Amino acid sequence: MSIAAAAMLYGCTGKTGNNEGNLQAVDVAGAIEKPVGLKVSDLGSKISYIPLETNDSSLIGRKCTLRAKNDVLMVIESDTRECCLTFSLADGRFIASVGHPGQDPEAWSTPLPEVSTDNNLYFFRYSSDGPTAQKFSVNGEYLGKIHPGALSNWQGNSVISDTTVVTVESVISPEDVFGLKFIKCGINSPADTTVLLPLQGPLTYRSWDMVTIQRVNGIFSGSQVHFVKYESADGIVYTPDDGSCELWLTGNEARFKPVFVDTLYAVTSETMMPAFVFDTGADGVDYRTMNSKGIKPNTLILCDVLETPGKIVFAASRGWMGDDSHEPFVGFYDKSTGKTVATEAEKGFVDDIDGFMPFNPIVTTPDGRLIGMITIEDIYRWTEEHPDAKLPASLQGLPDDANPIMVVVSEQ
Repeated sequence: MSIAAAAMLYGCTGKTGNNEGNLQAVDVAGAIEKPVGLKVSDLGSKISYIPLETNDSSLIGRKCTLRAKNDVLMVIESDTRECCLTFSLADGRFIASVGHPGQDPEAWSTPLPEVSTDNNLYFFRYSSDGPTAQKFSVNGEYLGKIHPGALSNWQGNSVISDTTVVTVESVISPEDVFGLKFIKCGINSPADTTVLLPLQGPLTYRSWDMVTIQRVNGIFSGSQVHFVKYESADGIVYTPDDGSCELWLTGNEARFKPVFVDTLYAVTSETMMPAFVFDTGADGVDYRTMNSKGIKPNTLILCDVLETPGKIVFAASRGWMGDDSHEPFVGFYDKSTGKTVATEAEKGFVDDIDGFMPFNPIVTTPDGRLIGMITIEDIYRWTEEHPDAKLPASLQGLPDDANPIMVVVSEQ
């Protein structure tokens, strides 16, 4: 436990990106100072536009959360209705609406599945005898209930294997306390290891009787990372918001990127170790001081991180994302060359393969495909502004009420 805590402390202090301890540094600050044009071919050799099947059972609302396995896209809705819809990544075919909310034996409490190393879906279920997980196939078949000793209070931050559940959480509370929590337990057995690293912030008293709350997302359109700003007469507190995507699989490895922290962690069944550090320079946001010193117009915030086996794609903001004056950037780091490049977010990754809209990634698959999403409205807007643009064949003739379209960038 002490070794794990020391490793986590070391990772969290990575501000300079000086590669101490052989940590690879992603030079975010340097890249945005020298913006260059980015292309889809920088990320992969193939781009596919795949309409999601539209029928009465598969209709997707405007606000949803995405997760992906190697062959399945999961679309999770929790606003107007609670559901987890699965679609084929190969052709956009609707597969199933998996499970349902409620109190019956097969119901779940949240439609957002936990990360798992198999091809099944696990959903958090509140229970009087502790947290449980409802197990389903991607086809919607109910496979039973498991009783791990701990699941994340932030759904989606536990990774489930055949024998082990690991939960990782990052919390910056209104009391200004930051913590990284690591919990390990077996399937159907109590937790046997817990590492908790609290770092105390300012000890000033804050009253939350009259508070203004501002919620914003990261820079990528459809960003899966959420931030919140609490403002009262006693001051301002910035925190990650519930539901942020901080845990995923890259290959067979679990990865954890806490919001507001400049370190990407590799998570195993035993511990959590720094894998990459993001150099955000002298103006980089520091969770240890941001609620005492504030976030300034020149503060650099790493907002979004997506990882494939060969690259790390990121988005950053100079200034708070809720301010009109903030400057957004996107970029990527090539693991093979160690080079980091970036550009203004509005330019994005130019589609130099099919010659259509700039690519905006949202999630990745464990095998390294980057997935974005566009709507019929996005297509109309783009073709009106670019009348000479050639519409890909798969997008021709779509009805106005069609579901969104997956945009998949892959190596082949």
